[in-house]
Amino acid sequence: MSFTSKALAAAVTAATCFTPIMVQAQAAIDPSAFVKYLRESGRVDEGLVGPPAIAGSAGALPATGGVQTDAAAAATDSAGATGTCDSHFTRSQALSTDLSAGFAAMSSKDPKKMAEVLPALQRQLDALPAAEIRPEVCNANHINAYTTYQNVQLSLLRDKGIDTGFPANLPLVKQPELNQSTLAYAVGWIKYEQGDFPGALAAFNKGLIMFPHYHPLQHEYLLTLVQLKNGAGVVAYAEKVLTQTHDLDDTMRGKIWAAHGMGLIMTGQAKQADDSFTVSLRYNYDQSIADLQAAIRKAAGQ
Repeated sequence: MSFTSKALAAAVTAATCFTPIMVQAQAAIDPSAFVKYLRESGRVDEGLVGPPAIAGSAGALPATGGVQTDAAAAATDSAGATGTCDSHFTRSQALSTDLSAGFAAMSSKDPKKMAEVLPALQRQLDALPAAEIRPEVCNANHINAYTTYQNVQLSLLRDKGIDTGFPANLPLVKQPELNQSTLAYAVGWIKYEQGDFPGALAAFNKGLIMFPHYHPLQHEYLLTLVQLKNGAGVVAYAEKVLTQTHDLDDTMRGKIWAAHGMGLIMTGQAKQADDSFTVSLRYNYDQSIADLQAAIRKAAGQ
């Protein structure tokens, strides 16, 4: 990983006005632990053996989740997208072979194998429309929900008698998860491992346009922003996830707050970063975050 102790020391220095030498002496922490903590949410670093969830159908609900998108997509952010239905599943199935090869290379973490599979994966990702995959009426007799997030949100609205924008008499059907989200994750993950952080960010960004609430993409997007030293971007995106993604469990919420704190460090806001780390530790205790918070406090003379 390229986020080195020296880079972390520079970030802490900016936030605390201490000299680099003092910071490095007082904040003896390993920033790779922070990277590992955030990346543990990813599929490969959870001991993946073979391709995971490479099967059928997934998507995302209205609201772009704060990732870069075009004005036209934002303007049409409403229920009932165009009638694509079966085409989502067909395209998802067509990705299976390349994804299986991709995840085999990712699992081995073999740079040569990853370089070999990346071009085919990139071509597949480039061919996907940069537009959110939303719930829609299919065959005039049911409503497709392409993600668990969509299914839960629409079901809750129905239970409360709130208009979803879809015909109330049609059943809501949760479809299998789509491979399109996995494809964006794989391309971004490989590029991240290659040190191509701008390329990784672009892949994760496209995935999040299609699937705004897909947690593995959210975590990788945040960590890539950290690697790019884009502290303001880390803070902004972490806040969007915390306010717009409503199915975060305590572990995920703790990780997002930890990234938020790191972004604040990088933008010179030590006190606010301390507060974010406190919230993070309440949701999900991790020693790397506790060490980082202790280093910030020690450097600030607390």
